[in-house]
Amino acid sequence: MSQGGDLFALGEGVASQPSFDDALRGYKKNQVNDYVAQAEAEIATLAAEREQAYQQVQALAGQVQLLQDDLAETRRRSQLPAKTSFKHLGPRVEQILALAEEQAEAIIHDAHRQAADDRREAERQLADARDRAAAAIRDFETALSARRSDEQRADEERRTASARSLGSAQQEAANL
Repeated sequence: MSQGGDLFALGEGVASQPSFDDALRGYKKNQVNDYVAQAEAEIATLAAEREQAYQQVQALAGQVQLLQDDLAETRRRSQLPAKTSFKHLGPRVEQILALAEEQAEAIIHDAHRQAADDRREAERQLADARDRAAAAIRDFETALSARRSDEQRADEERRTASARSLGSAQQEAANL
């Protein structure tokens, strides 16, 4: 979706400048109505595409929230309790518990390393999701701006052509 040029490409049958046949007083009404209907269909298509882009942004925002929640949960679970002494239980029990503590510390160390790796991956995915969302919004805004500019230019050209036709019609009427 990063190619904004394809996002709002007009169909092949869509003309950016209408060409209406001159009638007795202006343009043929059914040609104008057809052009207006076509323009309204294009506007509806653009609105649907904008809504789709908005939904994609919302979905990416949801993914970002899930990743942030996972990161917060991982951070909460990684806090270590205070170290406990077992000297009062005797030397053999103390030795067994010391060995168990060493194993637990190794497991905790591995878990911290894995959590750090997971955190980095989650942050990378979050950054990627944010970049994709920002690119989608930029592409949409660029295409929409270009489309609006084209429509304004076409509208100005139609108005100029209408003013010229009106002027020539008034000139002909004055000559009669």
